[in-house]
Amino acid sequence: MLKNKIFPILASAIGLKTLIRVSEVGVIHVFYHTVSDNYMPHIHPLYTPKTTKEFSDDMDYLLRNFEPISIQAVWESRREGQAIKKPSFHLSFDDGLRGIYDQISPILSEKGIPATVFVNSDFVDNKDLFYRYKAALLIDKMNEINGKNISAPKIAEIHKILSLANIFEGSVRLGIYKLQYRDKKLLDEIALVLGIDFYSFLKHERPYLESGELKLLQERGFTIGGHSKDHPIYEDLQLSEQIDQTLTSCNFVKNNFHEKNLFFAFPFYDSGVGEDFFSKIYPEIDLTFGISGIKSEYQGRHIHRIDMEKRGKNARQAIHAAYLTSIFKELKYF
Repeated sequence: MLKNKIFPILASAIGLKTLIRVSEVGVIHVFYHTVSDNYMPHIHPLYTPKTTKEFSDDMDYLLRNFEPISIQAVWESRREGQAIKKPSFHLSFDDGLRGIYDQISPILSEKGIPATVFVNSDFVDNKDLFYRYKAALLIDKMNEINGKNISAPKIAEIHKILSLANIFEGSVRLGIYKLQYRDKKLLDEIALVLGIDFYSFLKHERPYLESGELKLLQERGFTIGGHSKDHPIYEDLQLSEQIDQTLTSCNFVKNNFHEKNLFFAFPFYDSGVGEDFFSKIYPEIDLTFGISGIKSEYQGRHIHRIDMEKRGKNARQAIHAAYLTSIFKELKYF
């Protein structure tokens, strides 16, 4: 399409100050999951995180063009109805992964950037593993053996398990990749066939932050927020389940980390939620966050963020694209 050809040219050519002025949006919200210079079997089969250098370069770009602000400053601005005057950015991380403590925190401390970590209450302290990370470990195992040392009966058994989710792919890897939250128990069954112990992985690799590490991050200027109990797709849940996932994770944060205010970021995206959901949770939760770039809803209490991990995009490219998308949507071009 012509739009797909023109868009990246415009995003690259138009200056940031012009984009900020035309959009009338000076405060942006950006998010990552983790960074790593090494292969991670629970993540890399799904996507490639940025390296520490790429992340540090992103932060330098942001600091050249925006003031770093905390989520508390965002909340106070919304509550008081007073706009933040300088171009600013709020940085956050989803899933509560250990790389935030090991690799990211030293970079942010050096550069003086506050951040928010949104955690899943079922995963803190490595109690359980996100179903997509389980799928990644299974795919990694399949890649490792590359068809060797796995018998035809085992392959047949995996196909039989996948058929319970109405997945009939010729490729076992693709079939595993397609499993959804509602099928997560099937991942445990496939793990038995492949000889993978998820709890051993949790014990030895510790992919998630421990409570003590989260408290140390708080001392370094991080804020902790909720990200659901176990990272479901909200549009697949009943309203009561959506509310329970949300409030349980935020109350976990309140009871264990004693945050002054409660903040929540949707796992995946916010499709499938509406006024009935927000009216139930806003008495207890101060701000919620989605992933639709530059946009806010529900009297400014539901704020969207820019995904900074899109393949092949540095900070400048991601932010320019988000601004231009926002402007085009306002003009009804998208």
